[in-house]
Amino acid sequence: MSKIRPRQKEYIKTGAYGAAAMLILCLGVGFAMYSVNRNNQLQDRAAYEKKIKDAEQLLNEQRPKQTGFILKDDLKAGDVIKESNLLEKNMPDYVIPGNFITKKQDVIGKTIKINSFKNTLLTSDMLFAKGPLDASQRKMEVDFVRLPYRLVNSDTIDIKIIYPNGEDYVVVAKKQINDLDQKEQMIYFDANSEEILLLDSALVDAYINNAEIYAIQYVDPTIQPAPAVNYLPNNDILKVIKMDPDIVNKARYDLSDKLRQSLDDRLKTSGGNSGAAKPRIGADLPTGSAVSKRGVKACGPRRGESQSKYECSGAVL
Repeated sequence: MSKIRPRQKEYIKTGAYGAAAMLILCLGVGFAMYSVNRNNQLQDRAAYEKKIKDAEQLLNEQRPKQTGFILKDDLKAGDVIKESNLLEKNMPDYVIPGNFITKKQDVIGKTIKINSFKNTLLTSDMLFAKGPLDASQRKMEVDFVRLPYRLVNSDTIDIKIIYPNGEDYVVVAKKQINDLDQKEQMIYFDANSEEILLLDSALVDAYINNAEIYAIQYVDPTIQPAPAVNYLPNNDILKVIKMDPDIVNKARYDLSDKLRQSLDDRLKTSGGNSGAAKPRIGADLPTGSAVSKRGVKACGPRRGESQSKYECSGAVL
């Protein structure tokens, strides 16, 4: 093998040192260029972000705004909202729900339904309209009441009972219909324990005394006050219920069958020829009832009663 001469070693060392120096120089220049470009990019990005932020701010300022109310404190379910708990705030309309509250008088004094934290936007669904919910409140499903022909969901009704001698009493007042099944003559609404007892008593009363339970609509429930509930359960009826609790179910089935049969008869009649007798809206009238003797002139509120959507019990469509 040939040996490397000393002069050649010097050349190799010098070349290696030169290459290393060039590499370090290139790395330094490259890093410097990268740093400059990186700084320029960060500056450009910051400038673009500022422009976007300014544009969003300008857009938000031009968007329609609504005034709502948020909570300044944490509240628990059942707490009554005071003015000191509220903070009025303007917000773009696209970030708030459609049922938010805009008037302070619609919030102050109302009871909150759920636990709510600070900065929570108040909506109508979060508040009780008429104070705390009654502990005895239940969802009722009723199929023994004669319903108005044009009753629809969310209508407000009174449930009344009329006896064969013409006496007429309010059993349950001003109830909003939560759901409705006209075909099955079924309505759904909320009722407390006292109203449930009155309905059960009226049901047995109608079963024993051949009376009729019917519903009547309000024209404008927002301005029409609820009538006084003047139906009083008969002591004998209450005794019968205590002695035979199953009589409530018997009465319910009996009246429901009558309503269903009456509905089926009307449907058959309405599907017949044009010369067929026109059907009466509602359940069959109690035998000998004063309702059956009413004519068209009997329609409308009696003296002293608030105006409601009365149906003619003796009229035909």
